[in-house]
Amino acid sequence: YVAGKAYETLGVQPQDLLDYLSTPELLIHEDDRQRMLDTVLVSAQQLTPLDQQFRHVSADGVVRWLHARSIPHREADGRTVWNGYLSDVTAEREQADALE
Repeated sequence: YVAGKAYETLGVQPQDLLDYLSTPELLIHEDDRQRMLDTVLVSAQQLTPLDQQFRHVSADGVVRWLHARSIPHREADGRTVWNGYLSDVTAEREQADALE
């Protein structure tokens, strides 16, 4: 289930969102990708909450900072599923970077 301003934030059509969100190569900026993959793997193995910020580059080249917060659980078939949300924190990151 996906709600909110997903299209505005990610630039992806609603019918394509779940596949898009499951494809790190599309969702996560290459400089942040390995860190995020490592973090997601630990979260899946240990069933610990995920709380990370990363960059996303939309198809039009716009870079946004996203904050992912989710809690994993194990399905009966052994799959790990996360329930949570992504929020656009670009403005906050730009303000913090300007202060440095």
